[in-house]
Amino acid sequence: MKLTRALILILILVLFALGLWQGVNKTDALKLKSIQILGASTATENRLRKLLTINRGDSLWGKSVEAQAELAKRDPWVEKAQVKRLFPNTLSVEVKERTPFAVLNEGDGRFKYVDSNNVVIDKAEPEKIGQYPVLVGRELRTNLNLRAQALLLLKSLPEEGLMSRSDVGDLGFDVEHGFQMHLARSGILIDVGKENIPLHIDRARRVVQYLDQHNINASRVDSDYAKKVLVKVRKGR
Repeated sequence: MKLTRALILILILVLFALGLWQGVNKTDALKLKSIQILGASTATENRLRKLLTINRGDSLWGKSVEAQAELAKRDPWVEKAQVKRLFPNTLSVEVKERTPFAVLNEGDGRFKYVDSNNVVIDKAEPEKIGQYPVLVGRELRTNLNLRAQALLLLKSLPEEGLMSRSDVGDLGFDVEHGFQMHLARSGILIDVGKENIPLHIDRARRVVQYLDQHNINASRVDSDYAKKVLVKVRKGR
């Protein structure tokens, strides 16, 4: 008898709680009043607000926050997204945007940003293309593994100075010569090869520094040899 009474009491409390919840949920107390987006640029924030399927005035608890996070990650600039409910009426969307590391030349005048993880992001603005090394050629467009190697090569370079990432105009891959890059300041073509790339990069950098110190106008530095580096000097230097 006591057990039955206890069960009845529990059932009454549960029904009361459900009724109370439904009543509150129908009022404006738990209606969404604010959607805050953190960590995004203005352009990304505007796109995210269109992607999300929850809007101000909806129930704060009406839709899955996990589903909203997946929608946010559909934006090409969004690397990570976390969506949280902030009681009583705010939805917080915190994102981590992808950072351009290089630009991929897709041909026909089309360029797209690539991040350091080899993810092609979105269209690159023409006025900003020169701020990044440009990956050129069919091989780097179509071969993900080869493009990943190209990005590793760029990561091995210092950020500033002679033969640095900021000094690389473009980087491509030639079937015969391997990786080749043009330096933006001097216009020198550097042959890096396919193997022992760190060694060849180091040799080429020392040669480029020597050429700069002695005002030697070279057009090509080929470091893809076992024990030597070949330098082609421009006529009338």
